[in-house]
Amino acid sequence: MEIMVVSLSLVMGILLGAQPDETPPGPAQSTKVAVIDLKKVLENNEWAERIKKDIEKQLEPYSEKAEALRDEIEELRRDPEANKKCIRRKNAELAALGKEVRKQLGEKYQKDMAEVRKLVDVCATRVAEAYGYSIVLAHGSPEDPFERLNPSRAKSQPVSNGGLAPLYVHASADITNAVIVTLRPSPHLRQRNPNSDGGQSKPRESKP
Repeated sequence: MEIMVVSLSLVMGILLGAQPDETPPGPAQSTKVAVIDLKKVLENNEWAERIKKDIEKQLEPYSEKAEALRDEIEELRRDPEANKKCIRRKNAELAALGKEVRKQLGEKYQKDMAEVRKLVDVCATRVAEAYGYSIVLAHGSPEDPFERLNPSRAKSQPVSNGGLAPLYVHASADITNAVIVTLRPSPHLRQRNPNSDGGQSKPRESKP
């Protein structure tokens, strides 16, 4: 059975774009839909957390420099005699910093996270197939570590996680915890090689 793993925002877009007078093709069929909280899944995955900690460590000196530039810009904005050209120059410097860091580090980070997402999709599909779900909706997204270098981000502004959250999900439809458990390396593989990610490629099934 083919399982669809799609984002909630995509489904909402399809539903909102449908015309009210459209008639669904054929007789209505019973379809079991499951939901996973992608942000929670990635926050509870060792592989994803290692990638996150690694990029945060690499970004630390750049984040400090960006924070210092923001402080300078805020001080200039509070000074009525400050030169607007100077403020624009500082903003341009901050924007260039963020662009350069994304160019240097962003590609590898995105590639690594894409590999994790592939594994999440595989595990979500296995759980769905095991319990008879036809569609899996994913909502929530992890924090973008590069957002801290965004020039438009205020110093006290929290990082937005984006995405759409469902208004209500019955516990029987939420397979988040089952996917988290399925993603964990098997104990015997961990004992064989504690530093290996080999177990990540052999997800095991667990009840939702």
